[in-house]
Amino acid sequence: MKKLLFIAYHFPPDAEVGGIRAAKFAKYLSEFGYEPYVLTIKEKNIRQKDENRLADVQKIKIFRAALWPNIMEILLMLRNLVFLRTVIKGSGSGSNTTDVYHPPEVKNTSGFISYIKRFLDSILELPDTMIGWLIPAVWMGYWLIKKEGIEIVLTSSPPSTVSIIGLVLSKLTGVKLVTDLRDPLELHERKHASRRTILSDTIEKWIEKRIMYGSGKIISTTVQYAELLRSCYPELPIDRFCTISNGFDSNDYNLSDTNNDESDSFILTYLGTFYYGRTPKEVLEAISQLCKENIIPINKLKVNFVGDVRYAEGVSIDELVKKYNLNGCINISNKIPYKESLAQMQKAVVLLLFAPEQYYAIPAKAYEYLFAKRYILCFAKDGATADLIRKTKSGIVVDPYDV
Repeated sequence: MKKLLFIAYHFPPDAEVGGIRAAKFAKYLSEFGYEPYVLTIKEKNIRQKDENRLADVQKIKIFRAALWPNIMEILLMLRNLVFLRTVIKGSGSGSNTTDVYHPPEVKNTSGFISYIKRFLDSILELPDTMIGWLIPAVWMGYWLIKKEGIEIVLTSSPPSTVSIIGLVLSKLTGVKLVTDLRDPLELHERKHASRRTILSDTIEKWIEKRIMYGSGKIISTTVQYAELLRSCYPELPIDRFCTISNGFDSNDYNLSDTNNDESDSFILTYLGTFYYGRTPKEVLEAISQLCKENIIPINKLKVNFVGDVRYAEGVSIDELVKKYNLNGCINISNKIPYKESLAQMQKAVVLLLFAPEQYYAIPAKAYEYLFAKRYILCFAKDGATADLIRKTKSGIVVDPYDV
């Protein structure tokens, strides 16, 4: 079998949804004639773990490189160190040590100062906050390629730093590079306008171009995104861009555990994260109106939000629930293990899917919803996600902003 270095920031036991596709790639690559060597971050750098996910990769050779702090994080640590020294000095001079030290407020009286802050914020974390992994991962990846005689490098991003790591290793060693893009690589579109400048946009576009030119294959998860890349880079071979959609692994599901413990309730469930651009505000407003008009009996309704769902676009979901008088029927839960989340899907009557501004991407959760065989209420404009729901006749697509 050909030896392949698979670079993925999110990998078991990482609980992030991006780690699922990476784990399945590693699990099944051997069936296609490849022996994977996985390069990922150290477990101490994983924010949230799901140990059950390790079952998929027990036989995989996994190597873990350190995650260094990026320049912005270093500057913040230095700033905090200065503040700490100020506190210590103050306590030694007889000041009240029980008081909490607060750095003095700096009133922004200059638009120039504001621009400098924005400029530094846009540049120091290019292409993302995980840029501190670049040097350790390149170092270990280079060692693995030379030691094991690896022939191919496969990367899985986001974060986009992973694609840069693969590109650097390909240039240093001459091995073929395959870039898997779970989400579109338009890096700046993920950042709020307040964290971007013309220079940062230009640099990110240059990075994207280098990745496109340096990869032998570019894998996208939707046909729409592959077609976009072909139109953006007409000078590159058409077959450089291909599509491997997300999916589901039937082995992950316990189909016998599908009983609804609350058969009297009409259960709507959302599992995932309220990323930037996703919010249940309009859904809650619509439910509130229907309950007020007695179209839906509130005592028979239950809405579950499960995952990183405490806030959406900076707004507390609890506050929205209070605003629309839905305290009795909304349940907000933190992230649960992957297998448990699949069981929750099958207990719902309707599954909620938010993809408001995702023309070229489909949330990985959509495919799990499909296998759960529950009606999907999808909030999306026309695009890849809407096409999937309509073609599979698995639910209805509605305008995310039309209450």
